Amino acid sequence: MEEPKKKKPQRKQAHQNTFAFRHNPNSKLTKKIAAIPITGLCRRCTEKIEWKKQYRKYKIQEHLARCTLCLQKNIALAYNIVCEPCGGARNICRMCRVVLNFESTAPLKEVLKKQAEEKNAVGEGVVWVGESVDDGLDDEVDGGVDCVLDDEVDGLDDEVDGLDDEIDLNDDVQSDDGVEENAYLTSDGESENSQGAIENP
Repeated sequence: MEEPKKKKPQRKQAHQNTFAFRHNPNSKLTKKIAAIPITGLCRRCTEKIEWKKQYRKYKIQEHLARCTLCLQKNIALAYNIVCEPCGGARNICRMCRVVLNFESTAPLKEVLKKQAEEKNAVGEGVVWVGESVDDGLDDEVDGGVDCVLDDEVDGLDDEVDGLDDEIDLNDDVQSDDGVEENAYLTSDGESENSQGAIENP
């Protein structure tokens, strides 16, 4: 069996920066780029635009772009695909069109903290197998439930006894000679055997 090949350690990049990129303080274009507002974007898209501004990768848009929703040429900011009216009406990011909510706009640390709190709250509410969901119910309530169930069972027993009595009336009737003859009750309350003879009860 061949042994798995060992991964070679990744070498460092050939040209490492000794200091971070610094803007030209006297550049008019830099000042113009820095003055462009960042609005209506999600957290991820905001980070992208900030990175482009920080390292002078931001390209100013010189013409109006077409909105992908209303198909009107009214987008003045670069990298946006949704115009301001459409983005505000639908509450979506103007770059990636994701719905804007707490998870997509709030700082990542706050989002992770909230998710951890919700996870802990859900974990505390878990009921394991064999445990009662309502351990705090009073004994009086339990007793009342038992009484109601007992009453229902007694009512069912009474109905069954009544049915048994009706079945007994229609069962085989023994004659005086001890011979069983099939009989049933007529409308007058008299019993009639299988031969058609009416017997007085």
